[in-house]
Formats: sequence, structure tokens, C-alpha cells
Amino acid sequence: MATEWREHAPLRRARPPQVRGAVARPRLLALLGAARVVTVVAPAGYGKTTALAAGLPDLGRAAWLTLDADDADPQVLAAGLAVAVAGLPGGEGPGALLDAGAAPRRVAARVADVLDRAGALLVLDEVQHLGGGLTEDVLRELLGGRVALLSRTPLTSPDLTRLEPGGDLTRVSALDLAFTPAELAELLAAQGVRATGAEVRLAHAVTEGWPIAARFLAQAAAQGRVALSALADLDGGEAQLGTLFTYLAQEVLGPLDPSLRALLTRGSVFEELTPELIADVLEETQAGTLLSALASGGTFLTRTGDAFRAHPLLRAHLRGLLAPGEAHRLAARGAAYFERTGRPRRALAAHLAAGNTARAAELLARHGGRWLDGGRVTLVERSLARVPPAAWTPALHALAGDALRLSSRYGEALAAYAQADPLARSLGEAQVALDTVQPDLAWGPLDAAGALAEGPEAARVERMRAENYLNAGDPAHSLALHPELAHGARYALRSGRLGDALGLALHAARGEAGGARAAQNHREGLLLASFLHAVLGEPGEAARRAREGLAEGERLESLFVRSLALVRLGHAEVAAGHPAQARAAYEGALTLAQDVVPRLQVEPRLGLAYLEAALNHPVPAAEHEARALAHAGGDRYVGGLTRLVAALGRLHGGTRRRSPCTRRPGRRGTPRRRRGP
Repeated sequence: MATEWREHAPLRRARPPQVRGAVARPRLLALLGAARVVTVVAPAGYGKTTALAAGLPDLGRAAWLTLDADDADPQVLAAGLAVAVAGLPGGEGPGALLDAGAAPRRVAARVADVLDRAGALLVLDEVQHLGGGLTEDVLRELLGGRVALLSRTPLTSPDLTRLEPGGDLTRVSALDLAFTPAELAELLAAQGVRATGAEVRLAHAVTEGWPIAARFLAQAAAQGRVALSALADLDGGEAQLGTLFTYLAQEVLGPLDPSLRALLTRGSVFEELTPELIADVLEETQAGTLLSALASGGTFLTRTGDAFRAHPLLRAHLRGLLAPGEAHRLAARGAAYFERTGRPRRALAAHLAAGNTARAAELLARHGGRWLDGGRVTLVERSLARVPPAAWTPALHALAGDALRLSSRYGEALAAYAQADPLARSLGEAQVALDTVQPDLAWGPLDAAGALAEGPEAARVERMRAENYLNAGDPAHSLALHPELAHGARYALRSGRLGDALGLALHAARGEAGGARAAQNHREGLLLASFLHAVLGEPGEAARRAREGLAEGERLESLFVRSLALVRLGHAEVAAGHPAQARAAYEGALTLAQDVVPRLQVEPRLGLAYLEAALNHPVPAAEHEARALAHAGGDRYVGGLTRLVAALGRLHGGTRRRSPCTRRPGRRGTPRRRRGP
């Protein structure tokens, strides 16, 4: 090639791009620096280039080369590599070899040596341009150094595979590049957007963390073009963000073969595509081959087993290209297919897309309870929101009540139950009273349900009645009705077996953190264990469990769990002799409790009554005690505990309760040391 090689390596491609406004992503940075060779493979818009360019200061000395189609020629690739490493110590060597007419493979080997001696990283961007076999020898030599390969299409070289067993290769995927909800919250905050947890969760559901989508959404929200609280469910109608991504969709769709483009467009009606679905519904005989071609072509398709899934924003854009009649026809065919193959959730979505709202309502009423049992509260809430009011049945109102109750929206839940059939209404009202530990409110609905229930429902009512006796502070009556309750932590606690209760609570807490589930509110194992640790004089463990429970409450976005976790943290701080920290925790819990249910105020007021009494502040202590007792809801156990803790505060504060017939005696001598309850 002699000296003209420099004509094939413009300097602009050997400079890393300038990145502005990137948020710190330690999780991703750790992956990028985890091995000597890293591959970063994801479709357009996943921030491969941004992630590496933003992380270069933390990844050490680096060189950069952005490839294009010309680099499929080994001579051109070698020239670019020589320019890329020219600024490193010893980096003139590859250029000198090219001046002498050396083969591209030998130049690549020298580049690897330069990287090794300098301890530098070489980033090769847009590696999909090297899809041919001509450059295999060049890449093989480069893998002897520290290299990051960025590509839109999968990298399946045997040379890469051989690096994995020794830990020399890390593969970073689209899933790794996607923003987590926490990272999306930071991105929104960096744009000056104040978002609630629910808004962040919805924004994450809409974008699925797709970085380019997340960035556009943050900018649109900052400019007032999009309201986070009103983001549409992309499967349910018009996508507010669809037009923002038209250019990206065109970038993907433009180069596609017409048959592939047509398949992707018609398949956009469905959340995921399988060869069987395409063959049955779209009547495409070469379904598997076409899907594989789409997935390997750098589109926004991800694969799990035999199922392929397009990004929701791309699907929203593509659905807009279909005639309404065609979209409805395909959705109806898909709904029939999903029902035949026993996939009710997919069938529900397809019926809604086809306008078959009555059948969708039937499926939702039949299967929604099972989905709630599996923690799919958001799925049920979104599905309910997509069913038109005219198609709602009493069964759907009952299901809505269950979903709202599991979200700690008790007032709304009761309003929904009021529109259900009489048995479902009574069961729902009783369950709200059980969930909020208000036994006085449960007896009436339980009696009404007992008069209506038969078979399995009658057995359910008896178990609920047994739990209500336990909530009321009558464990003996509870056990007589339902002996199985003897094996639970709450029964052990309320029958005075604290050690057994702690063991059972810790067992219940196993696997509680993470995963799809609904908040269990006062039944959370971690928080019951925290309470027991505090009572047993183990403040360190009590605080640790409380903080774990608080983190889980934040993940579940449950005000109830967060409030209860702060209460339990307050108990731990009291037991540790930290009254100021305890007060802060109790007051934080009380603030959160205001928007949930009055019963949730009992424990923080119990704690504040103790603190005020221990400080010889009888008036606020008595006020907290009285307000706690007023909200006990017939729970004699908690009522007794409230009186006991308040009295303990007066004892530790050196005061006694005064009554109209009692004169407070004077006290002399050394004040007693204050202790926690």
C-alpha cells in the first residue's frame, strides 16, 4: 500500500464522538471494564456509542475508530487502525509497517502490541460493517489486545467464543444498555423534570429503557410537549411519542427487503411474534426464516426462545401504517389463535385491538384474579383501563376493587366493590378491613358474605373470620375456627411466642425482595421480623430489616409498606437509644400514612407517645396516645400495646398519668436512665 494508505484513513473517524448530557451509569461502566475484550451488540438507538464515549475517562487510556462500509477491505481497515493508535506510546509502529508495505494482519498484530504496552483500550464502533470474511484475520490479531467491539448485529466469531471460558470476554446486550428505572429517574432529573415514582415507572414501561427513547422523552417532558402522568399505553391506542421515532424506524425499515418490511408491519399488531403465529394468522409459509433474517439485521427485534419481540415504539409507528380495517382483521385472527393455544393474556390484548370488548371483558374477569395472585397488578390495571365503560360488568368492578386494594387505594377499592355483585362486594369490604387491620369494620361484611357464600367461598369466609378474630386480639377464637393459622408468624406474636414468631417471620421474608408481586402491607415478613427484633432487644437487626423493607416498599411503590417500614425503623432507633432518629422515622411514617388509611397512623403515634412521655411532655404524649387508640379499629392487641408503650414512656420520663382524682406526687433524687420499650 506504501505511503498512500493515509488517504484511506481520515482523522475524523479516529476521534471519539463528543457526548453531552450523559448521566453517570456505574452499573454499565462496570460491565464495560469487566474483561479485556467486550462486545456491545444492540440495535440502533441503544446508546452503544454514547456509553463507550461517555465512559472513556473511567476506562483509562483509549483509542477510537468508527468503521464504515469501506473497512470491509482489510487494507482500508489496517489504515484506520494505524491512525487510531498513532497517539499512543509506540503508536507510530503500525504506520511504519504500512509504509513498508506490510500485510494488514501484521499491522493488526502490531496494533495489539501497542495497546498491550500502553494499557490502552481500542474501541471499534459500527463493527457490523465487517460482516464479510476478508477481515477475519485482522480482527483475530486485534483480539490479542484490549478491545471493545460495538455492533448492531450479532458477533458470532469463533475467535470471540474461545475467549469466554477464560473470562477474557464480556458480552453487553441491549438489555444491559437499557436504562433502569433509577437511571431513567436520574435522566429526567438532569433535564429538570420532577417525576413521581409512578410517572417514572410508566415512562420506563413506555420506553422499556431504550436509551434514545428515554432521552427524547426526557427532552419532550422538559419542554412541556409530553406529560409523564398521561403517557398512553402503547398497546392501547395512539402513541404520544410515535412521531418522535419515525426517523429511527425509517432508518431500520428503509434497507429491508419488501417482504421483511411487510411482515414487520403486519406483525406490529401483536406484542410478540412466533413462527406459528405468523404461519397461522399472517399466513406466511417462510415465517421462521423471515424472523431470523429480521432479528439478525439490526432491527429492534429481541429474541427469547422462539419468540421475537419488537420495541413498543417501533410497533406503535408501524401500526400507524396499517389501514384500520386490516389491523382489526389481523387482531381478530390473532385473538382466535391465542384462545385456541391457551394464551389468555395475549388473547385479551388481541380482542381489545380488534374492538371485541365484550369478549375481552369476559377473559379479564375470568383470569384477572389469577394474574393479581401472581403480582401482576399493573397488567390488570392497564387492561381494565382499556375496556370501555359500556363493557364493564359487576365481575370487572370486583376485579378493579381487588387491584385497587392491592395498590393500597382503599377508598377507591370500596367504591369499586360497591358496583360488584352482593357476595363480591361483601368479600371485598371484609378484605379491606382485614388488610388494614380494622376488625370492627369486618364483622358486618363477613356476616353478609357468610349468608351468601357456598362451597369454596364459604370456606374462604370462615378463614377470613378467623383472621379477623386474630386481628381483634382473640387468638384462641381464631385458632378454633382455622387451626392452620397456628403456623403463622402473626398468630405466634399475638399469642406471646416471640421467638417462634421471629423464626416464622424470617421464613416468610425469604425471597420477599424483588420479583413481580403485590405489596402485602402489614403482612410483610421483613417488617414483622424488624418489629420482633426490636422487641427482643436486637436494634441492629431490627434496623437492617426495616431498611430492607423500606427499599422493597419503594420498589413496590407502596405508601403502606414505606410508612410501616419507617415505623419499624423508629422502633429500632428507640431500642438503640437514638430518640432523635426515632422521632424522624415516626414523623416520616405518619406523613406517609395520611394518604393511605387512618389505621396506619396508630404505630407512629404509639412511638411518638412514648417519646413525648419520656421527655416529660404529658400533653402531646396523651394526644398521640388518644389518637392512636381512636384509630385502632377494634384491635385489642394493638390497643393494649399502645397503652403499655405510653405508660412505659411515662415511667422512663419519671411521670405518672394524672386523672381528675389524682394529684401528681413530687419526685426527688437522681432521674432514672431512659430506656426504650
